[in-house]
Amino acid sequence: MACAMACSPYKVVKNPSPPIAIADYAKTKNRAQGEQAWWKHFEDPQLEKLIQRGLRHNFELRAAWSRLSQARALLVQAQAGRWPQLSTEASASRQRIQTLFGGFENSLYSLSLAASYELDLFDRIGSMTRAAKHDLRATRLDIEAMALSVSAEIAERWYDLKATLAQKEQLDAQLKLSEDLEKLVVLRFEEGLVSALEVHQQRQLTASLRGENALLEGSIQTLRNQLAVLVGQLPQALKTLQVSAQLPTLKTLPQQGVSGALIHLRPDVRAAQKRVEAADERIAAAVAARFPSIRLSGSLGFSAVSIAEVLGNFVWNILGSVSASLFDGGQQQAEINRSKAVLQERLNVYGLTTIRALTEVENALIQEKQQQSNIQSLEEQLRLSSDSLNSARDNYAQGINDYLTVLSNLRTQYQMQSSLIRAQRQALSHRIALHRALGGTWTSRLKAPKPLSRPSSMAESS
Repeated sequence: MACAMACSPYKVVKNPSPPIAIADYAKTKNRAQGEQAWWKHFEDPQLEKLIQRGLRHNFELRAAWSRLSQARALLVQAQAGRWPQLSTEASASRQRIQTLFGGFENSLYSLSLAASYELDLFDRIGSMTRAAKHDLRATRLDIEAMALSVSAEIAERWYDLKATLAQKEQLDAQLKLSEDLEKLVVLRFEEGLVSALEVHQQRQLTASLRGENALLEGSIQTLRNQLAVLVGQLPQALKTLQVSAQLPTLKTLPQQGVSGALIHLRPDVRAAQKRVEAADERIAAAVAARFPSIRLSGSLGFSAVSIAEVLGNFVWNILGSVSASLFDGGQQQAEINRSKAVLQERLNVYGLTTIRALTEVENALIQEKQQQSNIQSLEEQLRLSSDSLNSARDNYAQGINDYLTVLSNLRTQYQMQSSLIRAQRQALSHRIALHRALGGTWTSRLKAPKPLSRPSSMAESS
């Protein structure tokens, strides 16, 4: 009975597995994981607002939503073949026939309604419709994958900004310390206790710190502009945004789940799967096209030689036709071969996307673990460098050691502070990469933004 109305001569594989062996793939579907938006783990209200705005107003993401509308329209076009095609026509004509003995004229008026319908015996139209549905679903999943990328990119720029502000705070403190030491060195020089070389060395360090300060200020403004663009605003729109220089402390790693669950949590992997299904359905459509097609058509209407008599003359006809290709020079077989090649391409992309997803998770876990060890080492080094600097300053004030020792320890402490901030920032980047690699189901709740208004000319907009 399943083939009574439409029976495809080609069997399509539903929900295909990746073309690589993944443990527990068919058994594990931990969809509960990833329901919460990943950035909530950072408990940062400002980041939350920026990401929410970016998900609504980022122009790249909005363009992806427009592509979804295009795919939905293509699905409607594919589904149209399942319905009868109706058309109506009204016509009026007048003709003169001339002979050797004279001529005469006649008129013809008609009004008709025509219908045609293709019996989808071999499921060609059904296969094309299902392929369009898979394409539509894949396009939606592309949006979800892009939403993951956009949210991660906003978080990256946000914490770049906070880390740069933290570095500037440290640099300001170092600059203040360097200026105080410069006053002390100048005082000792005036008392004849040190040489002019020590004064020049300290002034050189102070000047270099001021130069770095200017560069950091430029980086801060640049990061604000990049962040503004990501959330769909003009550069300088976030110029006055109040940002704290405090980087968050990372909490316990999120549940990694198993590789099988990852397939269901990564929208890019699921999109690749849907494109494999769409390609398989198009093979089915190409195979079905080789079989005979049956089309029914008919019309009913009115026809007469005068308008007054049109409704009095009823005309109808019904026609059934069968068509099948006997020889086409290999065109239909070539289409089948092309469709199979597309399927192979999609399968390879599916496998590559799956491998990349698993690799990204593993890499993020390894990198964060090693970075945490690096942070612990840097914190210990910073503590020791601070003790060394205090001892060097005390000894210098008492005349026990020369100024080069103080200068060396001062530079070391500044380098340690900068290295620690960079390491903490990198640890955040690894955590963001892990959240991005794990995907999540929260993206399924995203809704399309309101469409933009019709474009206006530059003169009108200005």
